[in-house]
Amino acid sequence: VAGDGDSPSSLLRDADSAMYHAKRRSGRGGLCVFDAAQRERSLRRVAIEQALAGAIAGRQLHLVMQPIVDLHDDGIVAAEVLLRWTHPELGPIPPAEFVPLAEDTGAIVDLGGWVLDEAIAQLGRWRADGVVGGAFVLSVNLSGRQLRSDLPGHVARALRRHDVPARMLTLELTESVILDPSEETTTALAELRALGVLLALDDFGTGWSSLTHLQRTRFDTVKIDRSFVDGLTYQGQDRSIVGAILALGTSLGVHVVAEGVETRAQRDVLVALGCRYAQGYLFDRPLEPAQFAERMVQPVPWRSHLRVVGDTMP
Repeated sequence: VAGDGDSPSSLLRDADSAMYHAKRRSGRGGLCVFDAAQRERSLRRVAIEQALAGAIAGRQLHLVMQPIVDLHDDGIVAAEVLLRWTHPELGPIPPAEFVPLAEDTGAIVDLGGWVLDEAIAQLGRWRADGVVGGAFVLSVNLSGRQLRSDLPGHVARALRRHDVPARMLTLELTESVILDPSEETTTALAELRALGVLLALDDFGTGWSSLTHLQRTRFDTVKIDRSFVDGLTYQGQDRSIVGAILALGTSLGVHVVAEGVETRAQRDVLVALGCRYAQGYLFDRPLEPAQFAERMVQPVPWRSHLRVVGDTMP
């Protein structure tokens, strides 16, 4: 440890931070030299961790929605909910920075519960206002910690409160979430399925036991990780992997969504491979709820042929 701590407590704090960083980067037995840059990162981490508790009460959080489109005509058929946090002093804090902290501290349970409530409430308003039809689907990401709480009951109450059919809600799980074989997790997934809520497996293809997951838990949708989409136009291997996932989805009767589509060339390859659904910056960046509602009734100018809402993922 190298640093300019001016007290035993600050040296111990810096040593603890260096140990945490070394373990995260190199595992047990790793080495990390603590410097000023790491001290700044450590102090920011502490500040964000302390601020998390007040983020909900302080109305610092809001949701944005990224459209999911039908590649047959680029019409919006669904959307994924994403969380944004703007702190009054620290400014915008990216999810990649605060979500892992929320996971580490357990704050993700309250945070995830708030996101679910807000997303279902927004879906209820859109449905009541005629912005979306009954075939539209809103997708919300779940943490593994949420599966160890009263999640099915929470979801059921929110759906009833906002008069939203369960089939309009998809809950997205990563492969790391369903690695937990506990009875509590298995029961929660079964109860969500019984409720009529749809399940999606996110970042498909990046886990070492993807096929095992598809066999053990029945999913309605799998989402191809953006790392494979990135190489579609210049790496034959990625194209083969995406083609194999699409074939697997067809054989299992599972919808497949390609994530991270950013170029027309990527879209064209996906269409040629038989992919039906996609999301990414080519179609739209994440939109504020009001912007999303406008987008549903007014297509962007350069794609004026789009329909508003057509056949969607059931």
